[in-house]
Formats: sequence, structure tokens, C-alpha cells
Amino acid sequence: MADMGVRNMSAFIRKMALNGYCVNLQMPELKDISSQLHRLNANLNQYTKRAHVSDNVYQEDMEDLVARTANLQELVGEIFRKLNKMVV
Repeated sequence: MADMGVRNMSAFIRKMALNGYCVNLQMPELKDISSQLHRLNANLNQYTKRAHVSDNVYQEDMEDLVARTANLQELVGEIFRKLNKMVV
């Protein structure tokens, strides 16, 4: 359990009972994408509040969201490509 980095014994025992194995994926991209999603969501909320207050949507804000979303899509694609190589 400690080798897998699992802190919840109940979840670990359930996983082992059902599957007989646990997989520990050490992918820094997952932390990066989680962090970027959190920041993107926070910015989206700020932009939404500003749009409600001022009745304006700023072009720069939308371009920022589009660029950051494209970056996240690339990261997700990279993660799926790595996972696919592990499975095959």
C-alpha cells in the first residue's frame, strides 16, 4: 500500500480484492493539467463576473481562454498517447 502511495486502506483492499493489482501512474503531466484547469476555471469565473457587471466581453479575455484551452487539449492528447503506449 505504501509503495503505491495509497493512503486509504479500504480503497486499496477493495481494489486488490476486485482486480488483484493496483497501478500507480507517475505522470507529472496529470499534476500540470490539473493545475492549469484550476487556473483556467478561476479565470473563466472572473471573466463571467466582469461580463455580468459591465455587460461587456473582452476580445483579449476570449483569446486568452481559447489559447489556454488549446494548450490543455494538447496536454490531454499527450497523456492519452502515453497511456496508449502503456496498454499496447
